[in-house]
Amino acid sequence: GDWSSDVCSSDLLSGLTSDRPDLVLLDLSLPGIDGCAVLAEIRRTQPLSTLPVIALTTCSMNGNREKCLEHGFDGSVNKPIEGLELLAAIHSLLGSH
Repeated sequence: GDWSSDVCSSDLLSGLTSDRPDLVLLDLSLPGIDGCAVLAEIRRTQPLSTLPVIALTTCSMNGNREKCLEHGFDGSVNKPIEGLELLAAIHSLLGSH
């Protein structure tokens, strides 16, 4: 695949499918891993395609949130992470779950 390794890709998708979380926090700054490629794999995999995914990013430039949304992320939170900002992003996607 495009990111890290096919083994990592299949292990991740298998884990998400067998024990589906309510939401995924995906760090875009992991070495050797393309977070956008990981998201694309999640979106192509049933039943994960509708899984909410929040990007964790170090970039705080204007337009960063819009770029994440264009790539298919459901939200983004800048690092260093502020607890209330992260909780607000999670709450906006999960509501009262």
